[in-house]
Amino acid sequence: MAIITVVGNVNIETTVKIDRFPLDYRPTTFSTFGITSNVSAVGYNIAKALSVLGNTVKLASIVGNDINGQIVKDHLQHHHIDTSYVMNIAQATAQSTVLYDNTGKRMAMSDLKNITECAYPPDLFQQAIEDSDLVVLTNITYSKALLPIAQNSQKIIATDLHTMTDPSDSYNLPFLQYANILFMSGELLETPLNEWAATLFQQYPANIIVIGLGSRGAYLAIREPSIRLHIPAVVTRPIVQTGGAGDALFAAFLHGYLHTKDPTRSLQAATLFASYKIGATGSGDGFLTHHQLEELVRTHYGEI
Repeated sequence: MAIITVVGNVNIETTVKIDRFPLDYRPTTFSTFGITSNVSAVGYNIAKALSVLGNTVKLASIVGNDINGQIVKDHLQHHHIDTSYVMNIAQATAQSTVLYDNTGKRMAMSDLKNITECAYPPDLFQQAIEDSDLVVLTNITYSKALLPIAQNSQKIIATDLHTMTDPSDSYNLPFLQYANILFMSGELLETPLNEWAATLFQQYPANIIVIGLGSRGAYLAIREPSIRLHIPAVVTRPIVQTGGAGDALFAAFLHGYLHTKDPTRSLQAATLFASYKIGATGSGDGFLTHHQLEELVRTHYGEI
């Protein structure tokens, strides 16, 4: 399997099950196993998914010098993720709360503390990526200064820009300028997908673009050979909550692409991986192993 460095945020996430949205006000409510706390966030979700799939993963992240920061490191070590590059340099570890209902609909609230004001040590990042086959730079603020280091080291760079809708988006511009593989969500996108992909290919160097479409599956665009393809969603088990689905799709695609060099097969497998993942409560839970995913692929697609 591959060696992958992931740069991204990690936080303590509390998930709360509610009856429905909008939420009615009550001074106090009670539930049984309806409230859970765990380690989560984009960097963690991707790193854990890639690790469960069998890859060697290094996570470059920033947490606080507090009890939550220690919980994060202990949890990462439990899941065989290298914590040598997790820095305790923030004032406090980021936290989030996710409300979700019986349909899987969710509302997330995040508190990044002062993490966006922190800089990740470039020499430590250089050390992390030295033997990496791929570098995942999520679009947290401290990733931006690391992009040219990854490029100068001739590493494949992958990033997820989430709900970006402007091809000249100032915040995401550095990621657009450096990434070889671009992921994003189509949730807020109004431009036709083929037109959107053509615009990005014209302005930026990415070779592969994937747009997550939620219950409609995912869209794949490849620069050369020119491919535009819609992969339908597949239901593998009942939905509990959809948090982390995009991270799961991203991680599984990267795993498959490094393993097979076949973007189409990789995205087909990734849609199954993400579908299975959203049958779990936590955003960082519900990941299949490589062999479990291969079996699911054979069940749904045959030998592809």
